[in-house]
Amino acid sequence: MSSQRLKVVGIEAAMAAEEGDFEVASTNVREYVPEGQYDLVFESFKTSMMSFPGSPPVPKLEIAFQIADPSKFAGVLVSRFYNVKDLKFPIGEQGKFSVNPNGDFVKEFFKLFPESHTRLDRLAMSRFKGEIIVGRVVTVNGPPGNQWPEISWYSRIEKLERIKG
Repeated sequence: MSSQRLKVVGIEAAMAAEEGDFEVASTNVREYVPEGQYDLVFESFKTSMMSFPGSPPVPKLEIAFQIADPSKFAGVLVSRFYNVKDLKFPIGEQGKFSVNPNGDFVKEFFKLFPESHTRLDRLAMSRFKGEIIVGRVVTVNGPPGNQWPEISWYSRIEKLERIKG
C-alpha cells in the first residue's frame, strides 16, 4: 500500500492513497480537560512570537503548569499565555522578556506574590516553583461563529487566581 506524506508547519499528515484515510499527528499537542478550577504546579516557561491570520506577530510568554488535582487529569499540562512588551535573547525556553506595568502578567504576579514588590525588570519566575496555584481553566474551541470540531478543542488557563493554602 502506498502512502503520501505532507508536511504543514509543525503538523505531519499521512494519507493512505488507496484507503482514503487521513491521519493528523501534531508535535505540539495541547490537552483538553473540562472547564473549571484546578490546583496547578509550575512546570516551565518560554517566550515566542505568535501570529494569527490578519494580525502582526505578538510577543508572548507561555507558562506551563501541571494539574495537581488528585483526579484522572493529574499531570496534564495546561498553559497560561500573556502578551508581553518585548522579548530579549534568548527567545524560547526560559527566554527573557519585558512586561507592561499594567499587563495581565504583572497584575497576576503581584496578586499571587504581594511581598515581591520590586522593580519590573527583576521579577523572578522562580517564585512560581514549589507553589500550588489555583487557576481557572477554559476551553479553546475556535473563533466566534466558526467553532472547531470537538476533537480539535484544547484547554488553556484563563486566570491564575491564588496560592492554595
